[in-house]
Amino acid sequence: MLQGSGIRGAEGIAGGGVVGGICGISGIRRVNGIAWLFGGGVIYAFVVDSDSLAAAALLAGLSRASGILAELHHPFVRSAPFAAFLPPAGARTGVMFTLPDGREVTVAVSVAASGGVLQVDGAVTLDGEPLLDLPRRTAVELGDALAVLDEYVADVAQPTGRLLDQLLDEIV
Repeated sequence: MLQGSGIRGAEGIAGGGVVGGICGISGIRRVNGIAWLFGGGVIYAFVVDSDSLAAAALLAGLSRASGILAELHHPFVRSAPFAAFLPPAGARTGVMFTLPDGREVTVAVSVAASGGVLQVDGAVTLDGEPLLDLPRRTAVELGDALAVLDEYVADVAQPTGRLLDQLLDEIV
């Protein structure tokens, strides 16, 4: 049996969909708690446990955050999205803007597991100095941490254009 990771609601993509179209899967069916994938003359079985679902939810939340922050742009400032592993069990994602005078503005959020809780941070910094520093929030439940992550993404993304305009005005 093949152990899967993170496929949630697999029955909803039976008969095609994104996964089916990419992998040639013709159908997915759940029987006795095991999902069966049919395709290409081969039948695959996988079990999705709660840890796998949690990992998939966390990856989806980080991917969503990364996508939103990567779309932040300013017409007069170079930008580069980034994502990084935070040892021992965390991730940080955001976008770095380079002003015409060489200073760097970083817009980022992070999630890290520590001491049985998830810690969520968000900040906008100028060369490491905070322009906007959201308080670290902790959550025991993954769903609560993901809600904070989504909130923090909006909180750091919203003022970015205004902050960049102010910094550009200081240069001129």
